[in-house]
Amino acid sequence: MARPPVHRSSGRRKSAPKGRFAGLKSLFRLPSFKAKTRERAPQRRTVQRRAAPRGKKRSFLGFLWRFSLTGALVGVIGIACVVGYYASFLPPIDQIAIPKRPPNISILASDGTL
Repeated sequence: MARPPVHRSSGRRKSAPKGRFAGLKSLFRLPSFKAKTRERAPQRRTVQRRAAPRGKKRSFLGFLWRFSLTGALVGVIGIACVVGYYASFLPPIDQIAIPKRPPNISILASDGTL
């Protein structure tokens, strides 16, 4: 297994990239065009705690969109329940009998009798 590269200024080994797109980050890194200055040792990173998220202000259209999607989902589930309820009372498919119907066409004689 290959060892991770050594960092130029500190001599420490870089840890393997982590995350979903870790391997792709190096492919899309642009070269820096800064003037070369004296390199500093990398500073120790401190763990930053994220502040508690504040409530987002949503627009009325966003609220209306989310409300309509929720209502549509509840409506589809409700319709499926009603169809399932009435489908449970249907007879089995092999017991359905087609009723005998009288003929619709009647042939009349020339004097009008059957």
